Amino acid sequence: MTHDWQVIEVLLQAATLPPDATLPAGIPDTALQQLQAAFGRELPPQLVDWLRRSNGPCAGPGGLFGYATGTRHLDIDYYWELYPAWRERGWIPVAGDGCGNYYVLLATGAAAAPVAFIDTAEGDDTLAYLVASDLWHFIDFYLRSDAGEGGWPFDQDDVLASDPMLANAAGAPLPWLAD
Repeated sequence: MTHDWQVIEVLLQAATLPPDATLPAGIPDTALQQLQAAFGRELPPQLVDWLRRSNGPCAGPGGLFGYATGTRHLDIDYYWELYPAWRERGWIPVAGDGCGNYYVLLATGAAAAPVAFIDTAEGDDTLAYLVASDLWHFIDFYLRSDAGEGGWPFDQDDVLASDPMLANAAGAPLPWLAD
């Protein structure tokens, strides 16, 4: 799997969107500065790159989140209001699963920023398991899974073939090892 924006763009173009929905453009640097101020620390470079390209597309089962989107269920700030501890922990909500559970980017200052799944039935303050070693792998997995491709996140061989760095990621268990 590549981190090439063109691959993600093709997946986004192929994604099923709600009626009358379009793929949003990216956000300006002023909005990124506002997001960073709201976060209170440096934003991960991949998140900055992603938001410059697309801000909160309603693609995938629960949408990919953005900032100041004008659509509450696609807005990072909305989830920080619901779950303020996430911001304090360095967790940036990046997507929903469509069932009230979320994916968060673990922007805790480490060089790599993996993405984890939060199963809200188990608690909104606990990471259930890691799903990708970084944001680009996550977006790729998320959109491909929504299209019916691959065995993400539970097929160990399939996932690690595409994202071998996930095996070394820290912060939560791997999905095939989680209780």
